[in-house]
Amino acid sequence: MSGRKFLSGIPVDIFSTKESLERTIYEWLQKPEKSRQIVTLNARMLMAALVNPELHKAICKADLVLVDGYGIELALRRREGASALRIAGIDLIKELLRWGSKQGLPVFFYGGTLEVAQGLRDRVPKLWPGLAVQGIWDGYGIELCRDQVQREILHCQPRLLLVGLGTPAQEFFLVDLLPHLPGTVGIGVGGALEVLAGIKAEAPPWLRKHGGEWLFR
Repeated sequence: MSGRKFLSGIPVDIFSTKESLERTIYEWLQKPEKSRQIVTLNARMLMAALVNPELHKAICKADLVLVDGYGIELALRRREGASALRIAGIDLIKELLRWGSKQGLPVFFYGGTLEVAQGLRDRVPKLWPGLAVQGIWDGYGIELCRDQVQREILHCQPRLLLVGLGTPAQEFFLVDLLPHLPGTVGIGVGGALEVLAGIKAEAPPWLRKHGGEWLFR
């Protein structure tokens, strides 16, 4: 890691290479000393945090805040003169699942619709057969089943917890739960679960490279 910069009081972690970022997360997953929270920051989340003090606080407490989106990359370059590694949240998640499939990594998925949950049940074992999937719960009716989901996660104690409830619900969920887990890496993944489930297509690499994800969506 090259250091941490700030945009309007929001931290952003700067990595020199994709490999250095992955090594950091792999080490957390292999040698869990405590639970960790990762935030993939885009411009929409940054703007939301500027008007939502609780979200601002949640992001500041995260162990890693990564650049996910051209807007954040551009702001860092203009305001801080920093060249930041930009990695789309979906790319990070797919890489962790690929790596985890080789390690038998215990993973828990939470969020999305009933259709998303079923898509994950169908596709994850085929795409990443080595994963130890401990649970796949949809996020529909979140307030009704939140306590039950939390109890299930606490019982399973997954190494990787992917939560797709949208911002700020997913960040708040992780802030509340992770302190009660001994060694889980939790990531708010937004709509990435829909892509993993095959419900939505992801933007092509050339478009993502030039910051056009929003146009594709």
